[in-house]
Amino acid sequence: MHRKYSFGVIGLLLMVFTFSSLSTNAQTSFSSDTNCAATLSANFQAFELLEGAPCGYNFFQDVSGDPGCTITNYSWNFGDPASGSANTGTGGFIQHFFTGSGVYEVCLIAEQTCGTSVCYDTICQTITVNCGGCLVEPTASFQAFELLEGAPCGYNFFGNATGDTNCTITNYLWNFGDPASGSANTGTGTFIQHFFTGSGTYEVCLVV
Repeated sequence: MHRKYSFGVIGLLLMVFTFSSLSTNAQTSFSSDTNCAATLSANFQAFELLEGAPCGYNFFQDVSGDPGCTITNYSWNFGDPASGSANTGTGGFIQHFFTGSGVYEVCLIAEQTCGTSVCYDTICQTITVNCGGCLVEPTASFQAFELLEGAPCGYNFFGNATGDTNCTITNYLWNFGDPASGSANTGTGTFIQHFFTGSGTYEVCLVV
């Protein structure tokens, strides 16, 4: 994430923030109606597989129905057409490996037979899948403080960044828009100090 600020070295400091930004739980997003008189309620649970199986989930049906009837089928759709024939399946328990990080709508259709009557119920849940990458882009910011008298043109810079809770901010890259300062024009770290080569307006950038 790349952020820019403009300010004058001598005088007031003006900072302008303009930034854009980029776990895994199942949440019910939609439940369908019942197509026959028998009582049928579809539901399921989703559990992420352990490390070493990225994008993998176990799905368990949690369907209740009329005790005098029989649950005859569980039909799944994982909202992942890129997975081909693996995008659908049947059974009370099923495993699916998603083709990439993202948000998927997973649907289960339960079928119940009561004598000559057949009824269905559908539930869809949104699953946020993280295959090891970061789903949220980092958002960078910083503060700049002029040094006390005796250090003309000197500033302290303090960087900050927020991002995906599953990921780590690994670096802070600075550019002070002051090429006359040579190698001191760039630097790294959450805290850095820079002495500008003269009075003027500089564009200071932080990349995280």
